Amino acid sequence: MDSYHFLIGVATFLSVTSLVLLGGRFVLRRDYRVDDRLGELQSRKSPGDGLKRSPTGFWKQRIRRQSSSLLSTMRTSTDQAEEHGKLQSRLLHAGIYSPWALSKLLVIKTILMIAPPVIGSIADSLDGASDHRGLYLGIAGGAIGMLLPGLWLDRLKHRRHVIFARSLPDFLDMLVTCLEAGMSIEAALQRVSDELQFVHPILGGEMKAVQTQIDLGATPDAALRSLADRTDYDSLRSLSTVVQQARRFGTGVAEALRQHANALRIQREQVAEEKAQKASVQILMPTMLLIFPAIFVVLAGPAAIKLSESFAPNGKGNSQQVAQSSGGSYR
Repeated sequence: MDSYHFLIGVATFLSVTSLVLLGGRFVLRRDYRVDDRLGELQSRKSPGDGLKRSPTGFWKQRIRRQSSSLLSTMRTSTDQAEEHGKLQSRLLHAGIYSPWALSKLLVIKTILMIAPPVIGSIADSLDGASDHRGLYLGIAGGAIGMLLPGLWLDRLKHRRHVIFARSLPDFLDMLVTCLEAGMSIEAALQRVSDELQFVHPILGGEMKAVQTQIDLGATPDAALRSLADRTDYDSLRSLSTVVQQARRFGTGVAEALRQHANALRIQREQVAEEKAQKASVQILMPTMLLIFPAIFVVLAGPAAIKLSESFAPNGKGNSQQVAQSSGGSYR
C-alpha cells in the first residue's frame, strides 16, 4: 500500500471518528435544564420564554453548548490554554465580544484545515489521477485555511484602529468642552459617550462600556486603561496615562486632554504625510510594468515600422525584376 492510499485511509478514519463522537455527544447528552436556566438569566429572559423557543434556537443552543464543552476538554494542557488566551485577546482586539466567539473560531479553523485535504483526496480517488494533484492542492488549501482566521482578525483590528484614529480627537474635544464647563470627569465621560453614539458609534459603544465600569466603582483612568487593553490601541493607552497623571498630581485635566488631542492630530497629519511620500515609491512598479510598455509601443512603434520598411528589400522593385526575367525567358 503506497502513501497515497494510506493518507486516504487516515483521513477517512478521522472523519468517520469525528462524526461518530459528535453524534454520540448529541444522543447521550446530559440534563441541560440548569444550563437553560442560566442562559435565560444571562439573556434576561423570563422563565416562560424557554418553553416558546423555536427548533432553530434550540439547535443553536445545543451546538453552542457542545462546542463550549468541546473547548473545555481541549483546554487540558497549559500550552493550549495560553494559546486560547492569546486567541481570545485577538478576538477582543478585533471587537468580537461574543462568549461563543472563541469556540466558533476554533471550529471554523479546524474545518478549514481538515476539509481541503479530505476533499482533495476524495477528488483524486474519484478521478483516478496518478499524480495526486488534488491531494497536494488540498494540503496547500488546509495550510491557507489555518492562516485565514488570523489574517481576518488582524484586518478587523486594523479597521478598528483606523476608526479610533479618526474619532478620538473629536471625543477629546467634546470631553475638554464638558470639563471646562465645570463638569467632573465622570459626568463628562457619561455625557460625551451619549453624544458620541450618533457620530462615532464604535467609539461610543466602547465608551458606554467604560461608563459601566465607572458606575461599578472603577476609577476613570482604570476604566480607560481597561479599554486600551481591550482594543490594543496605543493612543487610548496614553490617554489613560494622561488622565492618571493629571488626577495624581492635581493638574488640570482639561488642559492635559487638549494637549493630547493636539498631539493626536499632529500624529495623524504625520501619518498622512508618510503615506503620501510612500505613494511615489509604491506607484513606481505599476508604472514600469503597465504604463511604460504602452507608452513605448505608442512612441517607438511607428519609428520601428519605418526602419523595418527602409531596411527590408523593396517589394515593388522585386516584382518588376521578376516580370522582366519571366518575359526574357519566354523570348
